[in-house]
Amino acid sequence: MPVHIRPEPDAVVIQFDRDGEEPETRLIHGDGERVLLFAIAMLIDRQRLYVGDRLTIRTTAAEQ
Repeated sequence: MPVHIRPEPDAVVIQFDRDGEEPETRLIHGDGERVLLFAIAMLIDRQRLYVGDRLTIRTTAAEQ
């Protein structure tokens, strides 16, 4: 049975984009659980979500 292991990066960038607004970007260090908590917090900070809103999680440029 093949096993695929994807190592977690040391840090990721979380970005929330909404048309007509400046993107909100955060650099998060830690594991996937910490990244998830920050992503959820970014969504909770919004009073509502609109079609076209985008939350992106990506590795830092240094790790690519």
